[in-house]
Amino acid sequence: MKEIRHIVISDPHDCCGCTACASACPRGCISMKDHQEGFLYPEVNTELCIECGLCVKVCPVQARYPARKPLAVYAVKHPDGQIRESSASGGAFPLLAAAVLRDGGLVFGSRFDSAMEAVHDCASAPEEVHPFIGSKYLQSRMEDCYGKVRKALKEGRKVLFTGTPCQVAGLNHYLGNIPDHLLTAELICHGAPSPGVWRQYLREEIQRLEDRGYRNVRIDNVRFRDKDGSGWKGYHFRIFFSAVDPDGNPCRPVLSEPGKAANLFIRGFLADLYSRPSCYRCPARELRSGSDLTIGDFWGIGDLRPDFDDDRGVSAVLVNTEKGRKIFNGLDCIRMEMSYEDVLRRNRCLEQSVAEPAGRADFFASTDSIHDTIRRLI
Repeated sequence: MKEIRHIVISDPHDCCGCTACASACPRGCISMKDHQEGFLYPEVNTELCIECGLCVKVCPVQARYPARKPLAVYAVKHPDGQIRESSASGGAFPLLAAAVLRDGGLVFGSRFDSAMEAVHDCASAPEEVHPFIGSKYLQSRMEDCYGKVRKALKEGRKVLFTGTPCQVAGLNHYLGNIPDHLLTAELICHGAPSPGVWRQYLREEIQRLEDRGYRNVRIDNVRFRDKDGSGWKGYHFRIFFSAVDPDGNPCRPVLSEPGKAANLFIRGFLADLYSRPSCYRCPARELRSGSDLTIGDFWGIGDLRPDFDDDRGVSAVLVNTEKGRKIFNGLDCIRMEMSYEDVLRRNRCLEQSVAEPAGRADFFASTDSIHDTIRRLI
């Protein structure tokens, strides 16, 4: 029997959707297709495939980097209060992005597209970086970002690539040899919710307004973690609409709900109901992505150092490589050295995958609305 030397996904738990396989294919015969749960998976055109095996070689699920521990850990706050206010936590990402842009580099991160879905993109100026700031509890579409990173690196440009651990791992496997002018920063990741579930959730929110007599309803912006008036720990989930009200007047309705306590999408996400199957067996935890830095919320800093916590956001920055240490040491920020255990105690997802809930299959089999199904299962 002829050995199959192309990517084959027989179990959805074995694909993190990073697109390394599709990006690496020399014949362009792998495309990412939307499957029934709303996640993208690779499909191979076997008539074009030359069975070179490169797609298997670059897969971060099939070829994993070793586990690591960070070289150093810090609690970080951006010195500019406005930038920190617009960030999900302490503003670590804007600090890194500004440093790379000053050297004429490019920054890759996740933004919302016109449909309010997450997509990875490239920025070369501060105003282009701004849409990358803030949490997006979705798996972003990578599209051709890996190829753009490789092209920029070949041109000698500095590059900052930020993404989930599996996205960083996918990039590193795709590139193979990692040049000094590439800086990678992974996010502390709980899991990647289904873009398809998010799409349906937004449709239902629009329908709820239309049922109340609003017309021409459009979503202008989404803030998964809005600190305005509620602080870092008590954040609000907000959707900003534009519409015509029942009296025929242009208006801008806002859905505003406490994130963890009230908003159904966030509650379902935190209950792990619609995470990508690979998130329950994450191949990139324990810093296996090969990232130079790890950034995220420093939950629990108020218990450890109440003098450092003003409830406007504190980032955890894990320095994983000497390259990461060099750029971090050059940042103009408010910092305090901490221990890895300090971060790990409230961010267990650094090392442990979330458990697949018993109600997950029921969720995707349900024919009820997203809102009603989440209410029933949590």
